[in-house]
Amino acid sequence: MLTKLKMNKLLQYIGLILIPLLGLIACEKEPISEDLINAEGWKIFPTEHVKWALDAVPGEGVALLTYIDNDDNYQFKLIDNAGNEIWTKHFGYTYKISPRTQSRESAPDTLIHIIYDVDNTFAIFRGSSLKKIDHKGNVVFNDYSFLNGMEKVNVERIVLGNNDNYLVLGDRSISGNRAFASEYNRQGQQEYLKTYSVNLNGLNTFTDAQSLEGGNHLLAGTFESKTAGLSSSFFLANLASNGDLTLIKNNEMLCTSCAGRQLYKTRENEYVYLISAIDEDAVDSRSLVYHVNQAGDISQLDSLDLASFNLASRSSLVQKGDGSFAGIIKSKNHIRSLDNAGAFSTPSKPNTYTEPVYSYYFSLNEIGRVKNQVFFTTSYSNYFNSIIKLSNNRILIFGALQSFGEDNKLSIIFKES
Repeated sequence: MLTKLKMNKLLQYIGLILIPLLGLIACEKEPISEDLINAEGWKIFPTEHVKWALDAVPGEGVALLTYIDNDDNYQFKLIDNAGNEIWTKHFGYTYKISPRTQSRESAPDTLIHIIYDVDNTFAIFRGSSLKKIDHKGNVVFNDYSFLNGMEKVNVERIVLGNNDNYLVLGDRSISGNRAFASEYNRQGQQEYLKTYSVNLNGLNTFTDAQSLEGGNHLLAGTFESKTAGLSSSFFLANLASNGDLTLIKNNEMLCTSCAGRQLYKTRENEYVYLISAIDEDAVDSRSLVYHVNQAGDISQLDSLDLASFNLASRSSLVQKGDGSFAGIIKSKNHIRSLDNAGAFSTPSKPNTYTEPVYSYYFSLNEIGRVKNQVFFTTSYSNYFNSIIKLSNNRILIFGALQSFGEDNKLSIIFKES
């Protein structure tokens, strides 16, 4: 006769087998286009004690998955392009919700940023620190003051810039709030730090960059108004190779509480900028895809509005090999302090009694127009938080599933590019 404990374990095991089938069945019942959510592979990891699935970063033949465990530690899982786990390690980072004051691993920093570097290592940035991890999980570089001056700023994105330097984007408080762009060379020396603000009575943030000819970069950012009567907006700026910053255009936008996400160039030499609602109580709860020309003028506007609230994370859009786009949206801001750096409310682990969270997939054509929007499944809560293109051009979607309302299980979905 099975004990209650053994029965629960058996149900969980059966759940891990059935969840992918349930998800595919649920998707087939929903109105989808023929090319949308035909996932080539759906895998669930047996990893225990998962609190939140955060991000995925592609490397050469591999991808690094990051998540927070129930003890509020950052965990790092390296997988190959087929989804096989290579290792899972903890490198000393702890998740805490507190204003940034220090840069060492025990400091109360919340956000980390990871890029795949030119030396085939994963570069992990937090505050002013840089730690580099090779494919074997060895720490091959560690400097607590590499990005000197970044200890008390909010970093939104780090990309490789000119001469493989590190281009850091975000916002900083200095006589009000200002968007900033700063470049550091490979030795950690700051080449420049430039700022811009639409208005100091709000949040000005640079969130992404695209390289231009001649070593320049196109920067995209948003202004979120904190004062009644002021309009929120998004802006484009030209960052010259020597650090000169020139505003191209500031555009007012409909969303009053939104954050900029990712910027991409389309096949028609225009740009699409993904902007996400971050306040579930705001009047406009859509995520928006703005189309702008090289002069910064808005040419089209598409909305992502399949759910009552539509949250795009910082890794919600990817450009495929044919020039079209794939993306993901969640129906709830369940990791509030990560998705909205201005809110320091304490999140809790999703459990049986929380409001369900559903994720959906969307696609844009080669010129950035929305083609499709469809839920992965509405049979159980799911938290897909990152979409990336692997080195073999397959699309990988990373997140977590809530198994029978009890445990969160890390999950990946593959789609051909």
